[in-house]
Amino acid sequence: MAKLTNALQLSSSDLIEGETLGLSVSDELVVGPPQVGLSRVVLEVNGGTDTVVKPAGSAGNHYLYVKHTGLQGDGTTAATAAVVLKLASTSLSVIHPGEFCFLNVINSGVINAISSSSETILFEYAYWTKS
Repeated sequence: MAKLTNALQLSSSDLIEGETLGLSVSDELVVGPPQVGLSRVVLEVNGGTDTVVKPAGSAGNHYLYVKHTGLQGDGTTAATAAVVLKLASTSLSVIHPGEFCFLNVINSGVINAISSSSETILFEYAYWTKS
């Protein structure tokens, strides 16, 4: 069994007036196959075909990492469009250039991604199965 260590740190001195935020959490996750290592794909324009970044699985839940690289599909031109993540066909999240997320997805959940506009997007992702 492989181990995946994750960590999240959030801090702000002016998030809410008179309040500071200092949050730091980490966990060690035990993972195994099926899994997909760090991968990049060019997402189609809005109205095109969604790209499956996490298929349905029969094993444990999946840990999914996704990142909008900030680049269009050519890999060099800056992107202004967002990426729309979908759980099956229902919009789940919008990720803007440079943003990323890491989430736990139920094993039967299919996560798709597509550009929010007429730009293709260079998109990064990986997933692992909880053991």
